Amino acid sequence: MRILLIGINFGNYEKRIIDVIKKQGHEVFYMFDTDEHFSFYQRIFGETFAKKKTIQYQNKMLRIMPKSFDRVIVIVGRMLTSGFLYMVKKNSPRARYILYLWDDVKRVENFEETKDVYNEIYSFDLKDCKDYGFKHLPLFFNEFPNKRSDKVFDIYSAMFSHSEREKIIKSIDQQASALNKKCRFYVCLGRYTYLKRQKEIKKNHNGDIIYISKPIDENENYANMNKAKIILDVQFSSQIGLTMRTIESLGMKNKLITTNSYISYYDFYNENNICIIDRDQPKIDTKFLDKPYIEIDTDIYKKYSLDTWVKTLTGEITLNNYLGKYDIKKIEF
Repeated sequence: MRILLIGINFGNYEKRIIDVIKKQGHEVFYMFDTDEHFSFYQRIFGETFAKKKTIQYQNKMLRIMPKSFDRVIVIVGRMLTSGFLYMVKKNSPRARYILYLWDDVKRVENFEETKDVYNEIYSFDLKDCKDYGFKHLPLFFNEFPNKRSDKVFDIYSAMFSHSEREKIIKSIDQQASALNKKCRFYVCLGRYTYLKRQKEIKKNHNGDIIYISKPIDENENYANMNKAKIILDVQFSSQIGLTMRTIESLGMKNKLITTNSYISYYDFYNENNICIIDRDQPKIDTKFLDKPYIEIDTDIYKKYSLDTWVKTLTGEITLNNYLGKYDIKKIEF
């Protein structure tokens, strides 16, 4: 099968997707949905110039990509113009067009303009699946090394900063420290904010909470996850879909503390492994910290792998039910 994959330039995740597509025996042509320098153009020259460069980039891709595909898979694709998509469709009229929403649909500005191009739409967001009739497909984990038995951290996480996250991290750290638990939290501020907050960071230095100017190296992050008993997850307050951090902790077989209460609907949920906290009053169940991890069913575990995720979008397997006994139509949001 010849596949056109259009991604969002999100770290190495797309590279992993491409590798798995190839391992499954497909030919793949990959492109971003926008010029890779879009953010720079937007910040320095403004929105109009950035969008102009994006159109030029998409036109260039039309010229160099193969003229016929069997399947077109778009991840979010918020910067794709309808003109670009219809030209792809003109060149590949028999292809099946798939959209995977790795974001809330309300944040995909071009959705109404481009939605009719797609034969199938998948989303990681339960509410969007209920409201729009999308097919529900959570994010994925890739293969991880064997789980380490020796642990360095009781609780670990690496996150981008926003004020709510920092407040919750500090609260969790205080609670864990009072119980003589070892924590390690990396909080990425971005270069400008990191420089701006230097005095504050030095004044309130905490060995467990480390502020950084750019994201922690991916391999170092996975190594730290492998050395941790528990991962902390704090999703955006409006987010219902499970974060990549959550699915990767499942893949790594870590326990999880999360502010996302909707995790309780998923088939891998086990209160021994997952502690749901209130984001306004984030109190840990102290008994949870010392509970052993309970292995989940192998078939359930494999459903969240990248291999299964790719096979679902390429149409090699039928969609799995990720909610077990729950009916998405009956869930209240």
